[in-house]
Amino acid sequence: MDFRKAPKIELHLHLDCSLSYEVVQQINPEITLKDYQDNFVGPPKCHDLADFLTRAVNGVQLMQSKENLELVTLDLFQQLQEDGVIYAEIRFAPLLHLEGGLAPEEVVSIVEEACNQGVAQSGVEAKLILCTLRHFSEQQSLETVNLVKQFQGSRVVGFDIAADEAGFPIDNHLKAFAFAKTNGIPCTAHAGEAKGPKSVWETLKQFQVQRIGHGARSVEDPLLLDHLQERQIHLELCPTSNVQTNIVDTLADHPADLIYRHGISMSINTDARTIANINLREEYQHLQNHFDWKASHFFRCNLEAIAHAFCDESTKIKLRKSLIDFYAASSALRIRPYEDKDLKALVNLVMTIQNGEFFLGLQPESQKDLVDIPNFFKEGGFWIVEVGETLVACIGLQALDQEYAVLRKMFIKKAFRGKPLNIAQLLYQTLEDYAQKKGFSKILLDTPGVAKAAHRFYERNAFQQIPKTEIPSNYFFIDVQSKVYLKNLR
Repeated sequence: MDFRKAPKIELHLHLDCSLSYEVVQQINPEITLKDYQDNFVGPPKCHDLADFLTRAVNGVQLMQSKENLELVTLDLFQQLQEDGVIYAEIRFAPLLHLEGGLAPEEVVSIVEEACNQGVAQSGVEAKLILCTLRHFSEQQSLETVNLVKQFQGSRVVGFDIAADEAGFPIDNHLKAFAFAKTNGIPCTAHAGEAKGPKSVWETLKQFQVQRIGHGARSVEDPLLLDHLQERQIHLELCPTSNVQTNIVDTLADHPADLIYRHGISMSINTDARTIANINLREEYQHLQNHFDWKASHFFRCNLEAIAHAFCDESTKIKLRKSLIDFYAASSALRIRPYEDKDLKALVNLVMTIQNGEFFLGLQPESQKDLVDIPNFFKEGGFWIVEVGETLVACIGLQALDQEYAVLRKMFIKKAFRGKPLNIAQLLYQTLEDYAQKKGFSKILLDTPGVAKAAHRFYERNAFQQIPKTEIPSNYFFIDVQSKVYLKNLR
């Protein structure tokens, strides 16, 4: 697999820890390559997280003016573009950049504007997460989360707590995270890095986040692993950084593969591109070398990252399409009949529905609803769509029993004709072609939500929502509750 070309999502990336030598030289020409390697890049093994973080100070010191903040931000976009990243959530602590006389609002505005410029120049989509730090006071933490609220509607989309997890308690930050929850601000939080699983439990209970920064030490508690899997809490794993901070001895010892096999939502990230001296291509290569990861592993991790990203749904749709297009072309889209072994995977997928994602015809309220009907999929004539070894969709094409074989044949033929389409788009296009072939004017969907989804994934006027009792004779009606089902995975 060519990791350079593969589209990548990065959710855990610190701006002040990712300065290239080129931008450091541009800001301060007196810094030599040896100075950079000694003071900005960390050694393969730091004593601990606190030792690792001492290198971040050097980057922060160079980021105290408008010009330098812009340079560092644009430099990172160049790195991301070269690394094949198509979406990144870049985090930084605004209150660390005030020594040159800038106000916190100015810092955020400068980075946000530079981010806009970087997106336009590189084509890399990006959002910003503002960080409070463990050693910050309660007032500083509240000031930071208020900045997130102030910049809502911009590229600022979330709130995080970072820095030395082992050295400082969470007490000063409880009000900030409560404020975030009250104001609908998405949150992530560093935990399970410098401290063990108790830190993750505490973070989940007190901050109520849906993402954990790092979280690698969750493997020390089997109950926590089960909890993360059941609640679909996303772990932003950073393998090389974790080796460097002495969480594990070597990359071969990293729990990424164990966490993946446990069914936990996770993504692969660099954390600090400069300090860890790493990019995502290299992170992926390490996982392939040590754990024999295939394309399907990286496909799933990137889909998980999109599902838990703090961006809007329209952005997620575009990102998913980029992933599916690439992996379907490189790993082959495969369609096969449903088998009993697929039930567990389908249950997990259905239970991750969020942010407008849909499973046509089935809206389970709990995992038990699916477990209690194991024959539902088998008897429904369902087909599984896979990319590599990863299940990406479950499709049942039963519109009019006498035409089922015709419709299925059309779908499969279209799926393997040329460049693969988005799975949902593929189904809707097949249905439209079928309706035209039969002489029907439009395809009618029996729920507003499904009609809206059809418009979103396939922007054509062939789809219309109408009550079942008002169906014209020349219209082809799809009864979603019993005829057509689709799970579009994140």
